Amino acid sequence: MPLHEYEEKKRRQNIDTLNASGACHICGSTARNTRGFSHCLDDENSEQQPRYHYNEMGTSLIPAPQTAPMRSCACFNQSKSDPDYWPYSLRVCEMCIADDCTTGRVRNCGMCGAVACDADCGVEMAECTDNEGWNNMGCLECRRKECFSEIDVFKTATKGPDGRDVPKMTRVCVKCLEQCTPWVRYDFTCRLFKCNTRLVPSDVMERKRFRTFGSSPLNLLPEDGLAAIVDFLPNNDLKSLYLTNSAMCTVSERVAQTRVEAFHHEFPTGPLVVGTRKSPFGGHERRWIRCEGTNDFNIRAPEDGKVWVGILHYLEYIAKEAFYLGFQTDGENGDEDAVCRFMKRQDKFQFSQVYIKDGP
Repeated sequence: MPLHEYEEKKRRQNIDTLNASGACHICGSTARNTRGFSHCLDDENSEQQPRYHYNEMGTSLIPAPQTAPMRSCACFNQSKSDPDYWPYSLRVCEMCIADDCTTGRVRNCGMCGAVACDADCGVEMAECTDNEGWNNMGCLECRRKECFSEIDVFKTATKGPDGRDVPKMTRVCVKCLEQCTPWVRYDFTCRLFKCNTRLVPSDVMERKRFRTFGSSPLNLLPEDGLAAIVDFLPNNDLKSLYLTNSAMCTVSERVAQTRVEAFHHEFPTGPLVVGTRKSPFGGHERRWIRCEGTNDFNIRAPEDGKVWVGILHYLEYIAKEAFYLGFQTDGENGDEDAVCRFMKRQDKFQFSQVYIKDGP
């Protein structure tokens, strides 16, 4: 029997005693602190009645032990009449969670700290793994690993904001995962058949864990000054910033909205239609983005697109086709930012008429 299964079986056998004493289900202590176990004298074995412990009634001179803070899972202390009642809920102290950081026996979120007694308790947890979705090796159980420390990526620590080495997180709840990566999904399902365990690359979550907007030096700038700095980025880099940095997405949206509102009058009104059509010169079908011109207002979010960054990307494509800028952007040495610079210009050229010469 693996060590984890033996310890879990032992915990379930003593679950009633642990709940009655208020102890941690992992270490069995009620007074574990940062210096280890704190053993305090009491009169537990005394035959004198009544028994007063730790100044409970003000009659004992023995100080109360330093009780460690505990975390409990979602099904802890549920009533037996509850249809979702589970007798083997979990309560664990902070020290056991710290000791278990590279093992993974305790299912806890490395972002918010939520714990769960099993896969069906509370919010769903996604496992951190070493490879991307297209090359993933499967979840911990399907890889026949007993703990996360057996995977190479978890053998090394990551640098925290203060420069100290911090063990890498092993799991993250889906709520934190959706909040820190709201626009791009980095999670995927285990590659093995009939396994629905959700996985997420560990390097992505470590960047999201510490590279937050609150700890960035850019947080010292007001939003107006930060938007002025981001406005130097071309449209492609602005889109990349929006998709990869969840803390800067609002600033990226503000810059994209300013650029769209300064250029949308050059085109008909929406809605925007994204489709394909055959090239007039032959060949395969190409992407075709056009303005229908049926709305009573200029192109804007959210009517023509969910976000301003996406609308800016579509307008850049339309400007490239409408103003014949493909000869500058396409090719091996093409200038990808030529359309962005053209959209920022005040004196834009346009074609009012097209002359076609008949004849051979």
